[in-house]
Amino acid sequence: QAVRHSTIVVVVKDDRTVNAVTTYLVEGRDRAMARKWLNYLEQYNDRRRSIANCQISEESRLLLEEESRVNRIVKGIKGNNYDANSRKHNRSKNLNEVPSHIRKRRRIALEKG
Repeated sequence: QAVRHSTIVVVVKDDRTVNAVTTYLVEGRDRAMARKWLNYLEQYNDRRRSIANCQISEESRLLLEEESRVNRIVKGIKGNNYDANSRKHNRSKNLNEVPSHIRKRRRIALEKG
């Protein structure tokens, strides 16, 4: 069977939408959404760090943990130089996967509290 190629035109209103569509098409759905989530977490946590006086709420602590976890997923183990060979050797990480040591820490905190 012959493969038919077609051209699709996407018309958007502003540059911000162009960047969002381009990121989605180039990087894929999961990575683009992970980047958006990471940007939100970085902004939220930066505001919280400037307000907090040594006391940190449970929600803020969880969002800080989430930021570091998503940052590792988005940027990879070796930063932006995350290539196909390193992916084969490292355990794949799902976006919503919580590491076992953090699950254990949360379970202990719930039992104590």
